[in-house]
Amino acid sequence: MYLKRLLVVILLVAGLAYLTGAFFDSRYRKRMHYLVFDKMNTALSKNLDFDIIFFGNSRTHSGINPYYVDFITALKSYNLAIGACDEEEMKLIATVYLQHHRPPAIAVIGVDNSMLVKYNILKERFPYLFYLNNDTVSSYMNSKGFPTGLIRLMPFLKYSFFDEYNRTAIFVSGKPIPRFEHNVYNGFVNISRDAYTDTITDIRTDRLQMKELPQAEKINDTAAATFKQTVELLQSKGTKIIFLFPPSRNRKSLNKDEEQPLHKFFLDYAVSKGISVIRADTSSIYTNNYFSDNFHLNEPGSRILSMQVANFIRVNVEGNQAK
Repeated sequence: MYLKRLLVVILLVAGLAYLTGAFFDSRYRKRMHYLVFDKMNTALSKNLDFDIIFFGNSRTHSGINPYYVDFITALKSYNLAIGACDEEEMKLIATVYLQHHRPPAIAVIGVDNSMLVKYNILKERFPYLFYLNNDTVSSYMNSKGFPTGLIRLMPFLKYSFFDEYNRTAIFVSGKPIPRFEHNVYNGFVNISRDAYTDTITDIRTDRLQMKELPQAEKINDTAAATFKQTVELLQSKGTKIIFLFPPSRNRKSLNKDEEQPLHKFFLDYAVSKGISVIRADTSSIYTNNYFSDNFHLNEPGSRILSMQVANFIRVNVEGNQAK
């Protein structure tokens, strides 16, 4: 009798845990949909292939709108950049995408010094714990200390590894993302609607989207090697790579790249691998009124960058001119 009651209690507790976990899952997915889940769902989907894929951190996520790129190039593009993305996460996303899709003809990678910092952002990327049925994702997350086998067996346990911010996100609804002028489109999100004239307003959609990684002062060899592996993986599939140096509010002369070893790393590597480069960081087009903070464009600024990238592809990438 005692064992029977114990078994009933265990089953009831387990059932309640699974149901609670499912409820938490729906809440968390809704809150983080535009920041991570929509991108991973696209990367894992076999239904849609894209001609152009954008990789990078929040400066690319909120900076390049595929709507304008597609309009100008007559191609199909998707923005797989994620806020605070480091070189290892970019490799994970690229690997998963290539597992499920025809390789893109073009990959535009937003590069800045944060790509050369060994930050281990995957230790904070709890949404990937929802995708452990993918062996690649499971392997990456297991390497960061998550007991992926146990979490796959009992998915509700993943919440015990969340930090305070992500646990809170389950219970906080958050404000709905305002919609205007295609500001949410194919992985792109930018809610900073206005062009400012005098002051810069720091508008953030979410900590995960806009969080800035530290800017490297010297090259981390492991990070640099991982970055190169992603580029070479894409090139091995026939994808043409373009490096994009995104603009920043505090623009200064960057003509003497030999004095900036991290910029020089990307530029020298581009030359060695036959990679095209877009230098939006040295352009005088991006005046202060096109930024929402020091590093992120507002929506009007993102249109300019998107069109700059699109026109570069249309004019310079042979065989991919707009029809």
